[in-house]
Amino acid sequence: MTHIVMPPAKPAPLTRSATSWAVFDAGRHCYSMLIVAAVFTPYVATVLAPNPVAGQEMVATIGLWSGIAGALLATIMGGSIDRMGVRKPALAALVVLLSIVAASFWWASPTGPLNLQAVVPLLMVATVLYWLVEVVHNAMLLGAAAPDELGRASGLGATLGFFVASAALLGFLWAFVLPAEIRATWLPAKPVFGLDPAAHEPQRASGPVVGACLLLALLPLLVFSHDIPRTGVRARDAVVQSIWQVGDLLRDFLARRDVRTFLIARMLFSSGHMGNVMFMAVYAAGAFRWGTAQLMIEALISSIGAVFGGVLSSWLDARVGTKRALLICLLANGLAFAGMIGASHDHIFFFLSYDAAVNGRPWDGPLYSTWPEWAFAICDIINSLFLVACLALSRTLMAKLSPPEQASSLFGLYSLSAAGTAWVAPVLVGAATAVFASQQFGLLPLLALIVAGCVTLMFVRVPPRRQDAP
Repeated sequence: MTHIVMPPAKPAPLTRSATSWAVFDAGRHCYSMLIVAAVFTPYVATVLAPNPVAGQEMVATIGLWSGIAGALLATIMGGSIDRMGVRKPALAALVVLLSIVAASFWWASPTGPLNLQAVVPLLMVATVLYWLVEVVHNAMLLGAAAPDELGRASGLGATLGFFVASAALLGFLWAFVLPAEIRATWLPAKPVFGLDPAAHEPQRASGPVVGACLLLALLPLLVFSHDIPRTGVRARDAVVQSIWQVGDLLRDFLARRDVRTFLIARMLFSSGHMGNVMFMAVYAAGAFRWGTAQLMIEALISSIGAVFGGVLSSWLDARVGTKRALLICLLANGLAFAGMIGASHDHIFFFLSYDAAVNGRPWDGPLYSTWPEWAFAICDIINSLFLVACLALSRTLMAKLSPPEQASSLFGLYSLSAAGTAWVAPVLVGAATAVFASQQFGLLPLLALIVAGCVTLMFVRVPPRRQDAP
């Protein structure tokens, strides 16, 4: 008898509720792109701070205290809202607060009402609020999307977030930054809205722009996304129960050897990765004397590698197995990161001196006109490629180490292992920068964290029933 194999049914389009939940990711990614990576934090570290080294120490201090506060509050809030059910009111309140703080960055200037001493605590508050917004938004997914939509909604959010943030960065470059740097027929004659580059108004405008993006992205979610019903659990009881849950997670951590070893490895290399994202724009601004235009273009260049990181992780996973693939990506990520911090305006790879008059230039254009800048940009693409692959492979390996009946609990510990050690990289970078009085050597602890995580990962054993093949 002949059996006819029917092709799998095409999944139905995402509901309006799930799509609206995914759209909000665009607002969050705009914050991380414009405030953290490319515009505002580098501006604070290079313009408001007395020098780039002091600016890097300052960013480390912000990361330290906001990381500690964010880890504590995010862990408790996440468990509390799980028990209380409804998420929308908490998310709306947090987003409005974050938008107000971001908009206030417009007044951050050396002579304005928000000087360096005022901006630093505001950046700490904004960072903590961003952590909490992420926790509550992730917790809304189970109510906003049906079970068969979870993976597609999450993927759509990541895709939308990346492309909208990149589009926002391009628009910011075109409207505010490049008109002050170069003359071209495809650019406005001067920055839009008459912003004054001498007063650093284009950089300061990133705050109000991000605040508006967050509020716009929130509106569809509030109107169309479904929420989880209230459970009736009181807020005080929910907080107490969430604190006890941390104890349960720690007991699971101690009881399972390979889970424990993997999470220690992840704490190490994820701290290095967090520091990578947090400090590289600050480093590039100081090492190459880059302004806002160069930093924003570099952020776009690095995103080329990030796009293909997920594809690379799937390809390697299928051929060498998850653990081996993660080890390969960590090693490649560490080498690329070393190449990035090894480049400066007068060096390539730490000790190879460079003089444009002697060694020449790749071209005479206004941007990327030296070989160290090209070395940095190429290594940045490779670094982003393998960093994103590491993120994807880490989640897959955690799934293989987790028994199905304890997957939710152990993935809670997986999230806590990153949030709870967010302060490690800023502490080490701040200390090394102060000791060596050098941006370059101040970032070496991040490389050491990646290497230590890679070595620790080698001792993880994947259970035979979930063993990789080949």
